[in-house]
Amino acid sequence: MKLKTLLMVVLFALISCGAKSKSIEATTQHDERPKRVDNPASVYSDSKYLTAVGGGDTRTAAEDNARGNISKIFQSDITVDHTLMINIQETNTELSESMQMVTNTNVKSNQTLKNIKIGEAWFSPNEGRYYVIAYLKRFETSMIYQEEMDKNMGIAQTSYDQAGSHDKAFAKYAYLSKASDALAVNNLLESQLIIINPNSPYMEPENLRTNVGEELRKVRAKITCYVETEGELEDEISASIREMLAMFMFPIVSSEAEAKLVFKATSSMEHVTLNTAGYFYNYDVTIDLTDRLNGQTVETFNTRGREGHVDEVAARKRVGHSIGKKINKDYYKKLSQYIKSFAK
Repeated sequence: MKLKTLLMVVLFALISCGAKSKSIEATTQHDERPKRVDNPASVYSDSKYLTAVGGGDTRTAAEDNARGNISKIFQSDITVDHTLMINIQETNTELSESMQMVTNTNVKSNQTLKNIKIGEAWFSPNEGRYYVIAYLKRFETSMIYQEEMDKNMGIAQTSYDQAGSHDKAFAKYAYLSKASDALAVNNLLESQLIIINPNSPYMEPENLRTNVGEELRKVRAKITCYVETEGELEDEISASIREMLAMFMFPIVSSEAEAKLVFKATSSMEHVTLNTAGYFYNYDVTIDLTDRLNGQTVETFNTRGREGHVDEVAARKRVGHSIGKKINKDYYKKLSQYIKSFAK
């Protein structure tokens, strides 16, 4: 028993020494600048790897910098639609992981592109600075992207099929919108995939994208909207509601009789005196929605707040801007959730 214990102690010591030796070797330190710092392809073949070098005062900072530099390669050519971001963050969480692959560059939380690895590090004694290589294996990473896009394509196909089995406009719109979002995310992933592995294009089902787009246009045309506002802020509120409806791509009609969704808003704004210099206004906005497609009145949206500025005109503009932000974010989310409730 004692012999066995002794052997285990010796084995543990050998492993510890090996691990220590390996960690020391992980960062080389000499005056001569290695070729890989300026030319990673000298170590990592460009045909097999995508690489970036990062520098920093600490090794951790250099690693974060290197990961961030790889992410920047993808960010420069990718523009993410604001409405798509809101849809996925608030109402379509199945696609959130894919969206993180496209948009996350917060290297300190390790939420960058998938499959980034850290290679050799070098410490420059002259600069007192670390240099680290980050890399992606092109083929291996392209397989991860292919799998993620297959998952999204499954969501798109299933949602399109579900839309075909419903007669109500909101149910159709909700499923088709979900399918469209999944296809839009795949567009963004494909932009990255082409950079990672140009020889590994993604093949999607024939005609699915066209069919989703055509059916979505048809159902949107049926969801006509009418906007009526009154009160001191009627112009600002009317513009904000119309801007929000443009995010849905619903048509706005000039006659209430033609509309399927009727938005009626009232507003008030009151000047208040505070113990500080400037102009301040309290505001109160209420929006009622009548849903004629489904024969019901939707829960009222209400928002109130206060804005101010040293300049009176600027203070009033801040009120309109604040209301617009709430309508385009909070009310959009609320209306989107209401519509998508018909697809459950």
